[in-house]
Amino acid sequence: MYHRFFHEINQASSLEALKETDYNMMICYCDLVHKMSLRNHSPIIRQAINYIQINTGGNLSLKEVARAVNVSPNYFSNLFNREMGMALPDFINQIRTDEAVRLFELGDVSVKEAAAQCGFDNVNYFSKIFRKQKGMSPTEFIRLCDRKREG
Repeated sequence: MYHRFFHEINQASSLEALKETDYNMMICYCDLVHKMSLRNHSPIIRQAINYIQINTGGNLSLKEVARAVNVSPNYFSNLFNREMGMALPDFINQIRTDEAVRLFELGDVSVKEAAAQCGFDNVNYFSKIFRKQKGMSPTEFIRLCDRKREG
């Protein structure tokens, strides 16, 4: 990985190319951290986390996720709480708000659009969960992203 990005940095011919390399390095590093952090979890939990990440905008009820990993909802709920240290709905909300952050950072998406894309049926509930998870409202976060892009 080091050699790949070293080469990309040396070959960059513009600031835009360096920004692209910087972004790719971040994504690559995050993927690596994610893979390493899942290493200590059971195959069922790893499979469930992957399923949740792929289906962020879809139906992610306990019953649906347990069905996707072929275990009973009760067993899955207990296993998930034990291994992850949190309830499944809290984890799903965390993943969904992280995805909303990514959408807001890319720009040109409204709070309503982000909520829908991230699997929230109710914008007010999305805003409440976003504030709880990120410490600010989605609108405040969008303004922060806009200021970063401008400056």
